Amino acid sequence: MGQKPARAKAASSRRIRDERLHLRLTLEQLAERVNKSTNYIGQIERNDGKPSLETVVDIANALGTTVDGLLRDSLTVPAEDWRLRELAALFSATDEPGRQFLLEVARQYVRCHRANPVVTTEPPSATMVLPAGGRQNTGK
Repeated sequence: MGQKPARAKAASSRRIRDERLHLRLTLEQLAERVNKSTNYIGQIERNDGKPSLETVVDIANALGTTVDGLLRDSLTVPAEDWRLRELAALFSATDEPGRQFLLEVARQYVRCHRANPVVTTEPPSATMVLPAGGRQNTGK
């Protein structure tokens, strides 16, 4: 679950800083990308600033992440919910063969890593169709 507001805000500030450092961006470079002052971005990272939603969106875009990715410690939704949303977004961003491939990969992963079988409406296939149209033998 989410944290208390002050701790969650601090965690979000740290996440912004961590993402910036991961990309090896300076405060100046991030500030330039979001058209804000270096001082203001520093305040946000130190949990001294209170950015608007527009600024948070700009920062997320500049860091190549999502707003909920930056704020997930502040959200009161369970962590698995944002992961499901991300999976749904990835799933919907691909074509039909890609969707079939991702679904089959997920089914096989669950079969291999859980004692309980996956309940599906379709019988399991002996081969997995790759997005490029090739076939991969699954060893069945």
